[in-house]
Amino acid sequence: MDILLISAGIKAMLRAAQSGIDLSVERKIDKPIFLPTIRLPQSTPLQQVSEFLNEFDNIALRTQPPFAKGWHEPSLSWTYTDAANSQACIAKMYELKSANVLSDSSSEQKDMLIGGRMIEQWRYDNQPPTAWSRMALTLVDIGAEFIAAYPSVMGADSKGEKLVISFATKLDSLIPNDVEDMGKRHDFENRVLAVFVRSSLAVLAENTKVIIDDEQVAAIVSGVINPIVTQMENKDLSEVIQYRDLINTLIGPSSIAVMRLIVDNTEGYLGGNFVDDKALGIVTKAFLNAATETAQDKNIAAVFSKQGLSALLVAGLDVAIKQPEVFFDESKHIDNTEAMQGLLSNIATSFSASASNTLDKKLSTAIAINVFNAVGEHANVLFKLDANKPWDKLAASLIRDFSAEMSTSLANGGRIDLFNNEQQQRLSNIILTQISQSPSMLSIHDQTALKVLKGSIAIIQQDNSFMLSNEEWLAFTELLSNAAVTDFERLFNKSISVAGEQKALITAVIIPLVQRIEQFNSDSADLAWQANTVMHLVSTTVDGLKGNISGLLSQPTIINELMDDLLQKVVNEPDKWGSDTIKEYLTDSLKSAITEGVLP
Repeated sequence: MDILLISAGIKAMLRAAQSGIDLSVERKIDKPIFLPTIRLPQSTPLQQVSEFLNEFDNIALRTQPPFAKGWHEPSLSWTYTDAANSQACIAKMYELKSANVLSDSSSEQKDMLIGGRMIEQWRYDNQPPTAWSRMALTLVDIGAEFIAAYPSVMGADSKGEKLVISFATKLDSLIPNDVEDMGKRHDFENRVLAVFVRSSLAVLAENTKVIIDDEQVAAIVSGVINPIVTQMENKDLSEVIQYRDLINTLIGPSSIAVMRLIVDNTEGYLGGNFVDDKALGIVTKAFLNAATETAQDKNIAAVFSKQGLSALLVAGLDVAIKQPEVFFDESKHIDNTEAMQGLLSNIATSFSASASNTLDKKLSTAIAINVFNAVGEHANVLFKLDANKPWDKLAASLIRDFSAEMSTSLANGGRIDLFNNEQQQRLSNIILTQISQSPSMLSIHDQTALKVLKGSIAIIQQDNSFMLSNEEWLAFTELLSNAAVTDFERLFNKSISVAGEQKALITAVIIPLVQRIEQFNSDSADLAWQANTVMHLVSTTVDGLKGNISGLLSQPTIINELMDDLLQKVVNEPDKWGSDTIKEYLTDSLKSAITEGVLP
């Protein structure tokens, strides 16, 4: 089938919808706005071809291609053979009929007339719709919907019109050479295409300044739509039904999110770093394989909610758009389809094994997405697909460790259990975002991010009396994560002895500090420290631990002694010690205690 003729016909139909008037009259008035006449004969295309070949001037055409294949001499009629030949005959008939009428018209005008008549006639064809006719009419109908709703987006030569035509020129990549051989894909590819076309036009409608050009459309068709469609081919009937349900769940929210990602990153592609359809294809194929895995403990669709599946797919495609070399590097002959599928299966296994399903699906999804973003953003800088530091193994390790730690903490209850779902998600995101700013800290072996998560939760769990709000503890977590970026070895790997037990410096100091404040508040409710005082104390202590700590190492209990001394002062002279006085005192005394190991 002539894809350019179909594209021209679709453009003609869109122009007709834009005008909404008698186009044959308009052509007589002003040729530059020529559009095809949509008045159609009442007979079917099959009857029209027969009538055309029985006209005296056309008898010789009966034995010439493409008409010869279907011509039946005994009955003096043209008969249907197959979809491709039928459409070729109809197109040729319209071309010949229009030759005299359009002798003074441009090639584009001729194609628009011929293609427009052919496409519109497909609506009235008595034969079952072919893949070509379904898709062409779908594009026309979607375009007409947006013409009515967003006329500024779908005007003549507009971005919207060009976008629809761009999709039209890619139809041949979705339809096999033998259009009769669509098999289980019958009508399915048309539905998938329709969703992406609508989503693309919706993104244009949201912001008319954006650009979705032909190369971006090609990447979406080749890298996302095609893998979705072809994945169905080797499935049996029951699997086909399940697969259709899966795709119906995914493609709505995913398609518009992916188009927004492409638009948001357009400027980066103007310099030549364009969307890699192969990277998109690897992510899409791997995701669909993992979502249809027969082993339930490896099937991501069995672990995540519908919204979670969509969000996870978009997160993977986001990395493919921004860092395609993570998934595909032609120069190194690297195709990470299997690695990506393995990562997704490992994610499913990790969450399936989480203690008694303590993690709900929203939190599971958030952890996976946060890791995808953190690792994916820096993968090309740090790993370069280095076999010694495989990105997929690192991501799987982080997801497994973070999910296990959150699951255990929530199962044990305590202060962290009072965080709502959104705040629990942010807790992991804050740590991963801050730690990933120094990509060298993202390591399978050192477990940097996990140690920061463990330390943060261990400290938060000491706040049994709600001294700090959830948001304040999240702010503290961000402060601690920032400190880890610059002083991780000291804060989390250096240990000191506390009551005969070796503990990481940060927890060995901050946990007893929080416990002492809480005990003081419990014993002296009328002198209870306010949240801003507590926050100042813990943050000042963290900052102090980043400097000279020789005094603390020589006197590990010095901060506890300082707190006992201060608390006694507050009890003895309550009128003297307001929050500002306490802050001023701590700012100076903590420094001398940590650096010199002495009380003021």
